[in-house]
Amino acid sequence: MFGLKENEMKSQIHKSVIHTKDIVRDYEAFLYFKITCLASIFVILLVAYFGLKNILKDLIIKDVEKSSIQISRMLRDYELGNYIKLDGNGGSILSEIPSSKKEEIDKNLMIFTKAFDIAKIKIYNSEPKIIYSTDTKIIGESDPNNNSLLNALNGITSSKKQSKNDIWDLKDENRVDTEIVETYIPIYGHENKVVGSFEIYRDITNDLMRADVIHIRSWSVLAVTILSVFGLLMFVISRATKTIKINTSYLVEANNQLNQEVIDRKRLEQELLSVVEQERKRIGQELHDSIGQQLTGIAFMAQKLEKRLLHESLPQEIPFAQRIESCVSLAAEQVRNIARGLHPVDLDRNGLFEALKELSENTEQMFNVSCSLEYDHNISVDDITVAVNLYRITQEAITNAIKHAKTQNLNIELLSINNHIKLVIENDGIDFSSNGTNIKGMGLRLMRYRAESMKGIFAISTRRGGGSVITCTFPRKKD
Repeated sequence: MFGLKENEMKSQIHKSVIHTKDIVRDYEAFLYFKITCLASIFVILLVAYFGLKNILKDLIIKDVEKSSIQISRMLRDYELGNYIKLDGNGGSILSEIPSSKKEEIDKNLMIFTKAFDIAKIKIYNSEPKIIYSTDTKIIGESDPNNNSLLNALNGITSSKKQSKNDIWDLKDENRVDTEIVETYIPIYGHENKVVGSFEIYRDITNDLMRADVIHIRSWSVLAVTILSVFGLLMFVISRATKTIKINTSYLVEANNQLNQEVIDRKRLEQELLSVVEQERKRIGQELHDSIGQQLTGIAFMAQKLEKRLLHESLPQEIPFAQRIESCVSLAAEQVRNIARGLHPVDLDRNGLFEALKELSENTEQMFNVSCSLEYDHNISVDDITVAVNLYRITQEAITNAIKHAKTQNLNIELLSINNHIKLVIENDGIDFSSNGTNIKGMGLRLMRYRAESMKGIFAISTRRGGGSVITCTFPRKKD
């Protein structure tokens, strides 16, 4: 009793340890999942931060370039139109602006520079030489190595954001402590020919400030949205996981109960079968030892009565006494047969072989069919339960074959194959699939159960040429 309780305690501790390990493993898996999600969100937000920043910068550059082009057109139409003249070859040139006109142009350009945050304007002719600039010190200088300027003289407009430390092309230029978008715009003369280029520096400090505000707000909304979705997702997953765990625990508990019920049922069935066999054995012994002996005694008394009637010269009563003796002897023989059927296997009397041999002989006598027996005498069945189960399977198979399959020939084989024992009952009657026998019938279910109780395999197949083959294969008991 104490040993049983100790085993139960060990079992409970083992289950608790396994359950604890499962909880820790599930927690670690969920933790790794959350860490992975958070890392992914961090990467997404980081990419979104810089991506959004670059998008806004590109939008500012495009907007500044567009407005710079509009400014350059107005300047060309209203200020430089008078200085685009025909050359001697039928083309156009951008002539230098006289000193007397520069003051007037400066006044007019003040309107553009203040209205559009222009930090500086340069006007190049095709040489390229600066013919006008809001920075008067650099008028007359040239910048032949400026690729953006050369592209503009070839008709290509370009804009780029420049740092206040990198934007200045010439040594003598006045420095302005601000962020700039530098735009080069071709100046077209007569016959749509490029005669020069504008270089417009736009101060984008205010634009960058507005873009930063938009950038931070947009990114914050995105971050809050993603984190809210992540939090909601984690909540849903957590709730779903708890629900699944609860349902799983219920299912596991139900499954354990079902398994226990199956085990208990099998044990009960086995005990019931054992009780039935024991009761059969008891009844058989009672029939043999009690009623059989009494009938034998009555037959002996009938014999004595017959002798006494003969001695007392009453021959007319002798046939009646003989009749009593015959009936009693027949009843005694029937009782002995019933007793042997109830307890067929006697291990002390060559056991299973003698029982199967007697079953085979009785089958031939009672049902007028051929029933042969092949028995490997190297097989030793020392377990009475196994021997009785094999006998009952054979008995039930013979009964089914005669009753349902209308067989005329039966063959019983008990063979040793490797480490297994194989029982085969073969008949030449109607095929199993055609004889109307219900595969779920009690007899077949009992045969299958008896085979399984020996850890064996029970099978039914169709015999070649007609009939059925029933096999029961189970492991041989190791010595």
